[in-house]
Amino acid sequence: MTIQQVARPGIAKTLPDFLVIGAAKAGTSALYQYMREHPQIFMPAKEIRYFAYDGGEEARDREVRFGKHHFEVKSLEAYQALFAPADPSLSWGEIAPIYLESPSAPRRIRELIPDVRLIASLRNPVHRAFSGYVMQVRSGREHRPVHEAFDPAAHHVQAGFYHAQIKRYLDLFPREQLMLILYEEFARDNKRTLRDTFEFLGVDPDFEPPLHQKHNVSTYPKSRLFNSLIENRLTRDMLRPAMPGWLRHLARRAKKSNLGKPPRIPPVVHAHLLDIYREDILRLQDLTRLDLSSWLKPPA
Repeated sequence: MTIQQVARPGIAKTLPDFLVIGAAKAGTSALYQYMREHPQIFMPAKEIRYFAYDGGEEARDREVRFGKHHFEVKSLEAYQALFAPADPSLSWGEIAPIYLESPSAPRRIRELIPDVRLIASLRNPVHRAFSGYVMQVRSGREHRPVHEAFDPAAHHVQAGFYHAQIKRYLDLFPREQLMLILYEEFARDNKRTLRDTFEFLGVDPDFEPPLHQKHNVSTYPKSRLFNSLIENRLTRDMLRPAMPGWLRHLARRAKKSNLGKPPRIPPVVHAHLLDIYREDILRLQDLTRLDLSSWLKPPA
C-alpha cells in the first residue's frame, strides 16, 4: 500500500488516529496505561517506534546504544498489522516518546497520516534530565557520578531541548492538531488532564480509569556496583539467557531488592541545568504561549 493510498480519504482505516509523541520521562507510561483503559480507544504495545525508523544514521545510532531490537517494527505492513484486529469505530493510537526527539519522525508521520492528532507531554527539562540520568544509571548505561553527568552533549540533557522538537511538528502540522500537556499539571490533577485529553481525541471525556494505580515509578540502585554487574551487556546478552530458571528468578529478586527511591537533585546540578536550559525554555514559551515561569525558578 502506498503513502498516497493510506492518506486518501474514503478507504479502510489502517493507521492510528492519534500519536502521543513524548517527551520521555514526562508521564507517557501513565498516559498509556490510563488511555488504553478507555473503551473507545485501541492502543497496541507502547513504544513501537515505527515512525522513528528511517534506516539511516539516526536509527543505526540508537540500535548501537539500545540494542538491535530497539526497532522491532520497520515496515509499513508490519505496523498496520498491529491495528488490524481493532474495531475501526474506535480511536486508534500509539505512544512513543522517541517521536519527539527524532528529527525524521515528524516528516514520516506527515507523509502517512497528515490529519493525525498529536499529544506531547512536556516536563520541566531540569527534572526530566535528572530522571533520565537516574534511568540510565538503573539500566547500567551511565556510570559517571551525578556531578559529572550533565554536560550538554549527554543524551539525557539533549532530550530536554524542547523548542526545536516542538517546532519540527508545528512546521508540518496545524497548531490545532497538537495538544501540549505539562507534566506538572498532569501529576497535580491527572483527572482533569485526562478529561481534556479524551475531549481532544473525540472520545467520552467523562470516562475515569483507575487513577489510584501508579505506573513506571522511578527507582535508583542502592549499590551502583552491584547494579552494574547485573545490568552490563555481557550479563544481559550472554550470561542471563544461559542461566537456569531458578537462577534467573534469584537474580530478578536480588535486582529488585537493590532498588530504592531516587536521590533528590543536588542544588548545584539543578542550577547548572537551569543555566543550560534557560534560553530554550524562553523560546519554547514564545512558540507555544504556555506559561513556563515555574520551570525558570532557581532550586529551593
